[in-house]
Amino acid sequence: MDDAEHLEFWPGQWIELQNESGDIFHTQIMKSEGRLTYIQRPTNRYCEHMSMTPGQSVEVFFHDQRNGLYSFTATLQRVQGRDSFESPFMRNVKRAQRRKYFRVPVDMEMELVEKSDDPAKSRQPLLLRTADLGGGGVAFHCAQSIPAGSKTSGVLHLRTKQNSKQIPFHGTIMNCRPLPDGQYKIALEFEDMKESLRSEIIKFCMFKQIELRNKLKNYSV
Repeated sequence: MDDAEHLEFWPGQWIELQNESGDIFHTQIMKSEGRLTYIQRPTNRYCEHMSMTPGQSVEVFFHDQRNGLYSFTATLQRVQGRDSFESPFMRNVKRAQRRKYFRVPVDMEMELVEKSDDPAKSRQPLLLRTADLGGGGVAFHCAQSIPAGSKTSGVLHLRTKQNSKQIPFHGTIMNCRPLPDGQYKIALEFEDMKESLRSEIIKFCMFKQIELRNKLKNYSV
């Protein structure tokens, strides 16, 4: 690819922004006009909006469907009341060097068990729906709150048209936020996960990202 070409995004593509403090926020591409790329308001895993000022420098992370995770530096702009940045030239895009677990929106089944030191208080698994998923953790919706710091275990059900896999996990609840419909959105971080299982999650996330892109382009997967 010509280094003088600029990177092209597609509407609906998920990317992540890292600010100068190292905090990670995720957002979605709305549209591109020339080199200008418009995005939704970025949020972190606690559903808090990113504080954005024109001229702010951020590192943008995105997945290439063939070669993995890449990044580039961008300057945020406010154009006609919308957040945006200029798409970089390919010569300014680099493979991400640090370990990074990219998250994508995924609606699928998962089972969750909250651990207890008292065997008499063992609970039945909760059958839940996920909100987003990545190699480092998962967010899900639940009818009951679970305190931050709670230790959990469970199973993710990764299903595609081609196959179905069950991924066991252990984790810690990082955040529990009430939603307007009375449910809670809960963020969980994986702990002591085998890299072979984490690899399956990352492959699944990349598949879902490509599936979304193809659906938006009216392609079949």
